[in-house]
Amino acid sequence: MKLAQKFMIGLSCLGLAACMAGGGYMRVFQKNVTTTFPSFKDTTLHEKERALLQEYIGDYQVQQSWGNPLEKMALAKIRLDNNKVSLSVYPKDWTVPSFKIEFEMCHIVTSDDKYIRLKKVKQHLKCYGKSSDGFGTSLEIAKPSTESTGFSPNLEMFTSILVEGRQVPINQFEYALSYQGWHDEPAPLLGLKKIK
Repeated sequence: MKLAQKFMIGLSCLGLAACMAGGGYMRVFQKNVTTTFPSFKDTTLHEKERALLQEYIGDYQVQQSWGNPLEKMALAKIRLDNNKVSLSVYPKDWTVPSFKIEFEMCHIVTSDDKYIRLKKVKQHLKCYGKSSDGFGTSLEIAKPSTESTGFSPNLEMFTSILVEGRQVPINQFEYALSYQGWHDEPAPLLGLKKIK
């Protein structure tokens, strides 16, 4: 094997390891371990946001997912405990969540600007937080209408540089959820059914 080939293989392995560690993917090999993104203050909720949030608090079965090839989320839980909104997501057969994300602020979204991942829904809730590295975390949850779409990230290592992702139909689901943990991890899109 030529020296250039060895160098490229080594560089590729190094890049893959960095991507996996940076996106938090290595932790999936530890079953039943929760990574928490804490909020150190109460979630800011105005009256309208609090009323809409009440519709979304509960447990959800994941019917379809895009953008989480390793996590294979099966259950999502949205809670308001001690004035703090949180999202917990569980892979199949886990007894504790793999992620628990707490949020600092929630607001009602009524527009479809380029930073909104759920499109063509009348109104939905978006919550924000900050992870320990200082970058933002977020969730968007909505009841889809007939024309609603959600952003499905492109997970392919090389083509994702050119094509970030695409909008996919989410109108066949009772609820749709997209969340962001680490800033450099793709934001999964989940089609949900409320079970509790």
